[in-house]
Amino acid sequence: MRPARAIRAIPFAVPAATAQALHQACRAHRTTVHGALGAAQLLAINREFESAGPRTLALNSLADLRDVLEGGLTAQDLGLYVATLTTVHGIDARPDFWQIAVQIRNQLKAVLDSGDANLVHSIYREDALLPPNEIGARMVQAMVGMAPSSSMLTNIGRIDPIVLASGARVSALAFLVSPPAQHPTCVTATGYGGAMDLNLLYDQHKLGDAQARRIADTMRGLIFEAARQPR
Repeated sequence: MRPARAIRAIPFAVPAATAQALHQACRAHRTTVHGALGAAQLLAINREFESAGPRTLALNSLADLRDVLEGGLTAQDLGLYVATLTTVHGIDARPDFWQIAVQIRNQLKAVLDSGDANLVHSIYREDALLPPNEIGARMVQAMVGMAPSSSMLTNIGRIDPIVLASGARVSALAFLVSPPAQHPTCVTATGYGGAMDLNLLYDQHKLGDAQARRIADTMRGLIFEAARQPR
């Protein structure tokens, strides 16, 4: 029987001025906004442990493959051209935010540049290695369960302003996904109109409401702090 799930979302926003400052800080530290969001997410989770560490935490990121796939794909080619990539990070007792942000960027870039980013899809072979039934589904679950425990971050980047045929304008845009069962938290991020809208999604059977709210508030605070740091 499939285990029960109760997915909840905590939305929070980064206003345009703060988002712009964060972009500038990321460029100054030679990383990406995704790297900074990932660092905030990992450090927010790290603060939930009783001891200061050190410890090792992993982050699953949905990486855009359009720049590395054959065929000359661009941002105008809509499709699910993504792969789930895991980066692993040593978190010191007194961790450095930007060091982790740079690690996330560099590890993701190294996998993409190596050509191995699409290997996750090779576990689904064309032959009948995994039968299309409950047994096959449980085999896939077992393989996924062998991966390191991690949280997930999916960031679809900045979206151009949308004007509908009627002339109506879209004022805000965000997206949510149900987090995979093996991830206690999943953060989604969208940039639109200069601002960023984020959602922390979690399963109430695995994470209490108060702890999830604390993680979201800490993550937001770290993002604002990173944007305020001198460059």
